[in-house]
Amino acid sequence: MSLFDGVTGLFEGVFDCSVTLHLDGADDVLMRGIFREEPGEVADLDGNDTVVVSPVLKLREEFAVQLERGSRVSVSSRPGEVFMVTAIYPTRSPAQDRHHLAMLTEVDPA
Repeated sequence: MSLFDGVTGLFEGVFDCSVTLHLDGADDVLMRGIFREEPGEVADLDGNDTVVVSPVLKLREEFAVQLERGSRVSVSSRPGEVFMVTAIYPTRSPAQDRHHLAMLTEVDPA
């Protein structure tokens, strides 16, 4: 057991929103997660660092295991927009209930 166990639930209670996983040929799957747009640095072609803002979704493992690269999701805080999962990573938290981080890119909702 870690000192950080249970903190994930506290964050979710404040910041989470409804997330929909859109499956081809099957019913949508409803889940909860924390959607954010977070800054990060990317090296451009000249080797200079550029700050970019990317959408990310933090999910509990029980939801994250349902996602894979290429999955399409939407979030209630951004109605009408659809995002594609480009990568999924566990966060660095030592907690048993830690979030997984899904890197997203916006796609055409059609």
